[in-house]
Amino acid sequence: MKKTVSIALIIMILSICLFTSCSNSDAIVPNVPSQTLQNPDKIIVPNVSGQTLAQALQNIEECGFIVEWSEKFSFTVSKSVVISQNIEPGTMLEKNSLVSLVISAGIEQIAVPNLREATLEQAEKDLSDLGFTVSTTYEYSDTVEKDLVVSQSVVFGKDADKNSEIQIVVSKGPEFLEVPKLTGKTLEEAKSILSSVGFKIDVRNDIVFSNTVNEGSILSQDTDPGKIVKKNSVISVVVSAGKSNTVGNTAANLFSRGKASAQGNWIYFLTDHSEIYKYNVKTKEKIELYSHPSTYWGLHQINVVGEWVYFYAENEGIFKVRIDGTDAQKIINHRGMFMYMCVADEYIYYYSDYSDISGYRLYRMKIDGSDREKISDDHCREINIAGDYIYYYSEYSNMTISCLYRMKRDGSEKTLLNPEFHNGLYIDGNDVYILDGQMLLHKSDISNILQLTPLNIQGTYINTLGNWIYYVDGFDLYRVERDGTGKMKISPITHYSYFIAGDWIVFEGNRFEITIMKPDGSEKTIIHKN
Repeated sequence: MKKTVSIALIIMILSICLFTSCSNSDAIVPNVPSQTLQNPDKIIVPNVSGQTLAQALQNIEECGFIVEWSEKFSFTVSKSVVISQNIEPGTMLEKNSLVSLVISAGIEQIAVPNLREATLEQAEKDLSDLGFTVSTTYEYSDTVEKDLVVSQSVVFGKDADKNSEIQIVVSKGPEFLEVPKLTGKTLEEAKSILSSVGFKIDVRNDIVFSNTVNEGSILSQDTDPGKIVKKNSVISVVVSAGKSNTVGNTAANLFSRGKASAQGNWIYFLTDHSEIYKYNVKTKEKIELYSHPSTYWGLHQINVVGEWVYFYAENEGIFKVRIDGTDAQKIINHRGMFMYMCVADEYIYYYSDYSDISGYRLYRMKIDGSDREKISDDHCREINIAGDYIYYYSEYSNMTISCLYRMKRDGSEKTLLNPEFHNGLYIDGNDVYILDGQMLLHKSDISNILQLTPLNIQGTYINTLGNWIYYVDGFDLYRVERDGTGKMKISPITHYSYFIAGDWIVFEGNRFEITIMKPDGSEKTIIHKN
């Protein structure tokens, strides 16, 4: 019994060796005829399937056989691994016999064709014919027609495994979207809205003013809201420049030589170096618009109306420059100094210390310098343009000194309003403020200038803002309510005068610094240093 078990174990071991190594004819091999086992020139063929080519060559050549091999693509056997052998493992062959192997060439690689702008049907056929499978998705495209291939997952010309999946994207044509309403939105809001829904924005450089749309908000768009257009279309917008002045500066500012004015969020101001700047009170941006060459006396009487800034250079004339700093030009030559210059609507009104006839007569001309005409022979001063009328004092008249007159803007319908002597005149809306001979302030209604109400205020440089009257007493700036009560010191005036520009007070400080502050004197900010 023990002998039988031992023989079986030996047979099993020999069977294992049969498939892993070569043996000579002296080996005891089951199922091999006895006459073969007696032949010493025959060797057992080993099993090399699943081995790498290098391993198989070594194993077979060590047994004394000659090897040849060929390659075949395979989806299951890795590249360079033996797929099969022509001689069954365990077969007894003479030494130097030929053993042929089939080696895996790996998965067959096929060059992927160019499918872009092919029809779906053609793309599927081309891929199928080459042995690929196809996966299809759809997307919008502005550049590829509907139902044509937009892109492929494997680029044209690159090799891919046979039977692998090639993904293609087919065009649904351009996507169409509804244009949103942008008017009234701020520019940043409009940009965000268009970007979120898939449009682009073009901001036109047109300077367009509006009395209904705030500065910096969208005034108009070239594509109507609700219209259906292609995604990624460009929507052009015009941004409101805010309300345009109809009168370029206040009379009070002009009486102080007009060094500052405002339009919208911008304060325009002159420097002692003959420069013009603008400063945005919201964004804190400051821009130099213009620098006048070689003027000794400087620039004065700044007026801002629409897209133009008007000013004069002493002994040179009246000039204008666009609010973006371009197109500076001279309107009229003039040898003297303009004591007053106001731009109102389509006209420039002025008088000076010199004219072809005599000084201090009131003239007007169109804003391009044409149609210049004298509209008063009076010796005019303290000129106010209010509504359809011009109010002024004439220092020399047939009746008495410094009479108050009113006339139409064209110089017609001259009317004497008050024959008494006065030093100052400032009109703000329906309120009229008059300084008498002792520099005491009186208030009246424009409809009845003869009815004066004393305000118990003594000062100079009268100006108004909101519910307040501003004036200079000594070297300090004060304000009172319009009825003359609630006197409050705002700030010392350390150099020249002050100006009210929009909702801000502007004044020159030491060393010609330009400072702005709120109406109550708070938030003082230096916006320019020389």
